Amino acid sequence: MIVGQGLLAKAFDRYTDSNEVLIFASGVSNSKEKDLTMFEREYTMLRTYSKTDLKLIYFSTVSVLDESLRESLYTQHKLSIEKYITENFKNFIVFRLPNVVGHTPNNHTFFNSIKEKILLKQKIEVLTNATRYLIDVDDLTELLPQVIEKENRKIINVCFTNKAFVRELISMIGTALGTDYIEELVEGGSNYEVDSSLFLSYTKPATVGLHQNYNYITVNKYIYR
Repeated sequence: MIVGQGLLAKAFDRYTDSNEVLIFASGVSNSKEKDLTMFEREYTMLRTYSKTDLKLIYFSTVSVLDESLRESLYTQHKLSIEKYITENFKNFIVFRLPNVVGHTPNNHTFFNSIKEKILLKQKIEVLTNATRYLIDVDDLTELLPQVIEKENRKIINVCFTNKAFVRELISMIGTALGTDYIEELVEGGSNYEVDSSLFLSYTKPATVGLHQNYNYITVNKYIYR
């Protein structure tokens, strides 16, 4: 069963008719969201499934580990949802995802928002110490079902070893687009680490996500689509 229609819902469409797994992919996707009604909408929808016997799959964010973002409405909401799930669902996995890159019209994703600002010649404010992890949605589609099959009642950090400074990622996107961009450096951000050892145990040593060119490969895969 799938709840949602966005990038992640489509990525896990194999579970559409599942009698064992519930993919909840209808959450708040804008990390800068300020409208409290959007957060309450997600809570209300999630509560309707609290008595299910299906294994709930919920997508949170590794940003809850970023000290510079811990007080944002978005990360506080995600932590609250995580707590609610652990206390009210019998079977669940919460996947804390990094910045997912894929084919989506959602301009609130990290990749799409930067791409749009560069194309529109808008100024991009960059926190000097901020880092991010990118992941290709196709890698989630391939790897997470293995985790879903074997794990239960866990919160799992999902990241490869491809952490990069935001400034580096913006430069990479600009280069891929072949255009200049306007950048404003602002002191701040956090160079944080993510323990994703459980997730990585499901990958092969040669997985492209562990390759040093993973960010370059991912950016160029989706830059013109």
